[in-house]
Amino acid sequence: MKEMMPYEVEQLLKHKPVIVDVRELSEWMTNGHIPGAIHIPLGQLEERAAELDRTVDVIVVCRSGSRSETACEWLRASGYRAYNMKGGMSSWYWDKAYG
Repeated sequence: MKEMMPYEVEQLLKHKPVIVDVRELSEWMTNGHIPGAIHIPLGQLEERAAELDRTVDVIVVCRSGSRSETACEWLRASGYRAYNMKGGMSSWYWDKAYG
């Protein structure tokens, strides 16, 4: 599994990477999200994958890293260069507060 730690993702933000958040809309709206992230719930990923460019790295996030791991496996099997953000948004907020 290709993974990145939240602090690594934060460092990449200045380069405007493609970040896909696969959480449900309620989580996206109430729990915040990474600036510039694209919201594609996991259940819609297959039908909306064409919105993503296969020639660039895609960083996938969810709440804890489990759904994003599933999304990464599917994306990689479909020819995308996908990386899971280890620990998900829970770790993102932890790193922001304590990192």
